[in-house]
Amino acid sequence: IWSTLRDREKAVLRAMAETVRPETEAEIAEYLSEYFNFNKVVKALRGLRLLNLIVIKRRPRGADLLELHPLVRHFIRSGFRGTERASYIDAIIRVYERFIGKYKYALTKRPSLSLLQHWTQSAELDVAAGRIEDAFVALHEVSHAFATSAYPRELARATRLVLSSIDWASEHEKFRPFEAVFKSHIEILSYLGEVEEADKLLDQYEHTVPDRDARYINYCEMGCFTNWVRNDFVAAVEWGKIGHDLMKSSGVDSRFTNTIAYTLALAERDAGQPESALPVFLAGRQLSEVVAPQELEEGRGEHHYGNIGRCLHFMGQIEPALVCYQKSALIIERNPVTEHVINQGYIRTWIGELLMGREEFRLAHAFLHAAARRWQQVAPPKAAAVAALLRQIESRVSGPLKIKDVEAEDLCRDWILGRNADPDLRAS
Repeated sequence: IWSTLRDREKAVLRAMAETVRPETEAEIAEYLSEYFNFNKVVKALRGLRLLNLIVIKRRPRGADLLELHPLVRHFIRSGFRGTERASYIDAIIRVYERFIGKYKYALTKRPSLSLLQHWTQSAELDVAAGRIEDAFVALHEVSHAFATSAYPRELARATRLVLSSIDWASEHEKFRPFEAVFKSHIEILSYLGEVEEADKLLDQYEHTVPDRDARYINYCEMGCFTNWVRNDFVAAVEWGKIGHDLMKSSGVDSRFTNTIAYTLALAERDAGQPESALPVFLAGRQLSEVVAPQELEEGRGEHHYGNIGRCLHFMGQIEPALVCYQKSALIIERNPVTEHVINQGYIRTWIGELLMGREEFRLAHAFLHAAARRWQQVAPPKAAAVAALLRQIESRVSGPLKIKDVEAEDLCRDWILGRNADPDLRAS
């Protein structure tokens, strides 16, 4: 069939063979706009559809999506050398670059998965074109947006692809954003419960840091963080102290050393040393000021109040802890820029645990139900832990506790915003 096709039809197939997702006719035409006008591309697509070389994915709303059968894609790709494929890949990349340049501002406005995928798909194309530095840059640009979203698996998928395309252990110094992308990957894998993969990558990373320099501090911080996420607080504290002590003794000042003290404080707090961690989270402020009910500095972020509240919770200071938790949750609710699903999961879990301790089981159940819904998307192991708490509540409460997702979230939001909750929820 290939030998019977016109040059225009072959060009359409070659472009489609390099795409990373199903495309509309308009998108395919845009990739080929340097060679053919829109009408010629559509005419070629019509002929290829008649030959059953294209798979059509119909949508109830919007234009049909088109892609090649995997066997057709493989046939076309295998028939051309990398240099011959490059012009088509580059043409697609240029379209992605125009889109990214136009919509980069939207990364700070709760971007949708379809928007974020333009960056991960661009990274895939960069790998195919051998532009590894550009692939790292693309992933770095969206690492924060993905970390606060409900879609971290997509970034993990794309990062795996980029890392597997090179011998990064020996070549990492060639790529400026490597360290930031690698660290983000370890954090996402840790939350997703992919601990074997994270540990294997960290073992490989260790071989790239023969000297106890700034990158070794970064290695220790990643070890501290991944163990903290998986609740191995003893190991987390051990790694954090090694990195923190090295930072103090060496006097190293770099981008790698800025977070080690904070991550160590998280580990120490959850390892049963909240008094040691509290000064780090207070960051020079007076505790009496932070816990004052009318005080709220939203610019300090939800983590400031949430982590202070967690220390107070562990120290048995329940009412001040609840004040801090509410402030943290309120900042998240008011934030028009980012949703931060992970932080929503934490604060709903912590409030639920505190209310559970006060035997306000029905309200606690609502918060933990809402927390589980958040964790399911970004951290399945934490969702399982919250599910165990929900079962404990259900065993202690008479009467049904079934609640819809929307109802649970509405109850949480009412409490966070200081509205009167249903008094029946306070019954044990």
